[in-house]
Amino acid sequence: RNAFHSLSLSESDILFKKIDSTLRGNVVPEVEEALKLSKKEIAIVAPAYPKNRRTTVHGTHYVRGIPVAETEAAADPRCPVKLSHIPTLFQSQGSLPTASIPLEQVRMATLRERISTLAQEGRRILVFDAEVEEDLQRIVREVLASGRKSLWVGSAGLAEALSEQYIRTRRIDGFFTSPAVQSSLSPAPRPALVILGSMSEVSTQQGEVFAHWAGIEPLILDPKETLKGNPQVREQVLESIHTQLREGKHTLLMSHRQKMEPSSNGSSDPLETLLRTFQGLGAGIDFSLCSGLIVTGGDIAMAVCEGMGVHSIEVLDETSPGIPLGLVRGGKWEGLPLVTKAGAFGSSDAFILAVRRISTISGKEK
Repeated sequence: RNAFHSLSLSESDILFKKIDSTLRGNVVPEVEEALKLSKKEIAIVAPAYPKNRRTTVHGTHYVRGIPVAETEAAADPRCPVKLSHIPTLFQSQGSLPTASIPLEQVRMATLRERISTLAQEGRRILVFDAEVEEDLQRIVREVLASGRKSLWVGSAGLAEALSEQYIRTRRIDGFFTSPAVQSSLSPAPRPALVILGSMSEVSTQQGEVFAHWAGIEPLILDPKETLKGNPQVREQVLESIHTQLREGKHTLLMSHRQKMEPSSNGSSDPLETLLRTFQGLGAGIDFSLCSGLIVTGGDIAMAVCEGMGVHSIEVLDETSPGIPLGLVRGGKWEGLPLVTKAGAFGSSDAFILAVRRISTISGKEK
């Protein structure tokens, strides 16, 4: 709420409220607050991301064909997902009139009229089904054509469809060929550092594939030792990371949050202890030894960046769908290539693709 109040949301032509593609977080209150402050007429809610097997059918949100509340997202330590049906989520946690637009209507020629009718009836939250990318593209086209002042709410899938349509209709060319982006491209032979902090099985598999490809043994952050708060644990991990990087080897640090349990005296929250540890690692790693950093898990990425003194990330590109590549801004490691990945995103070779893309970045853009 404080962040929204500090922005002039009502002055924005295109306003996009990014939400997690597994519906984690305070989705409903954040959307309603943004809608209120922006003075937009309706919220276009479409969290589907077909490229990463996130789909919405009959209002129910699926991850790899499974209702999201029955996936790993339900066990998230901070924001467990309890509902898969998006209209029910908004109706149970919010106060604004909600309507659901199923696939049959999304794919009909009368979608534009349907949107206008619902808006005229006073429905403020419109939840859209989407099963393939063309569904998202149709939603964007018809909403824009309706002329309704809209708050866009979705994941990277909707953001991509909206940006493509926006660029197409305004003839904006060459974003990724700008001098600022191109000047950062050059070979970087140094090894990469991968920090796997997600509890997702998908990330674990990606880490195993990467380790096999790179011919390395993963470095394991022991959950039990981490929870004890022993500073020697951090120093030992730092030494191992630096040793492997100096040997010119790609380095993979893994930590399994699901294995962490509260200490016997109950004095420490496991997740907070883990985040402090990663913040310390971010402060202690000599990133001049690597070509770039790849981090999975939102909380872990935030902690590492805080330790590094990062204040923002300049996004350049994607290493694969939904996995952004950027440059660190702020702190000692200004210009370091950084890839962040949601735990359950990407193919089995996601880390390999990210490392290969990082190899084209100089690491220090002036």
